[in-house]
Amino acid sequence: MTDTHDVSLVADVPGDGQFFLQGNYAPVPDELTADNLSVTGTIPPELDGWYLRNGPNPRTASGHWFTGDGMIHGVRLEGGEAKWYRNRWVRTDSFADPFPIYGPDGARNLRASVANTHVVNHAGRTLALVESSLPYEITNDLETVGAFDFGGKLVDAMTAHPKICPTTGELHFFGYGNIAEPHVTYHRADANGELVIDRPVDVPALTMMHDFAMTAGHVLMEVFSSFIIDSLNGYLNSMPAERFLSTHLHELFAYLNQKGVLTIMVVAQHGMLIGSALPGDVDVSYLADSVLLFRYFEAHGEIH
Repeated sequence: MTDTHDVSLVADVPGDGQFFLQGNYAPVPDELTADNLSVTGTIPPELDGWYLRNGPNPRTASGHWFTGDGMIHGVRLEGGEAKWYRNRWVRTDSFADPFPIYGPDGARNLRASVANTHVVNHAGRTLALVESSLPYEITNDLETVGAFDFGGKLVDAMTAHPKICPTTGELHFFGYGNIAEPHVTYHRADANGELVIDRPVDVPALTMMHDFAMTAGHVLMEVFSSFIIDSLNGYLNSMPAERFLSTHLHELFAYLNQKGVLTIMVVAQHGMLIGSALPGDVDVSYLADSVLLFRYFEAHGEIH
């Protein structure tokens, strides 16, 4: 059985020629439910749970494929069968009536969210994430419960890439985006989902910190005073409606230079890898070309 869910909220799906709005990349216009899926081959009966995927699914015209409200796609696996497929938008507090993350005074409204980057499960809760905001809890049927702030203890954004310790079951994450200090804060929730640690991280200025690393004994956060754009053409091609993107980037570089930040622009070679006679349809940066050509990599502080 297949049915649709609340399709009255769906706007006309845009299709203005941008590659991320076409074909297999195109936004999904409806929320669907399909039961008792047909299976080709065999599903191991040990697989018992929900296979979920999150990503941007724009309801209006979009200038970049990172924008758009989050949509969760899921398949329920049980007893060697695919019990159902369904997809649901993450209905955040700003889904129906959008409002900004930052207010006029610089204060953040952490419930403003598109929740479109990742989905994780910890301590019995499934959370849809975007790094600018609070996580949003969803049910096993992919319906949105609401913003989750660990019982009022989390007053910060949550990275879209938290780490679960395989030994302790603890959830490690951080938040960034405060205009006032602390600009970055490290957080830890125990295996039961209780927030137990909030520790400010000393960084020199407001920063964007997308991800971090974790070992058995340490959490590693890299703070750089550098900014790299690996091929301007990638930005120009993905945001063709932004007529003044080059000008805006020039202004950004000038500002970063005034702040003492090293900025590096990597130029692209159109249609061909350096050192190769094989043409291609996409621009590949000199940085990427060098990696492909020389096949060098760094390990333990040495180049191999």
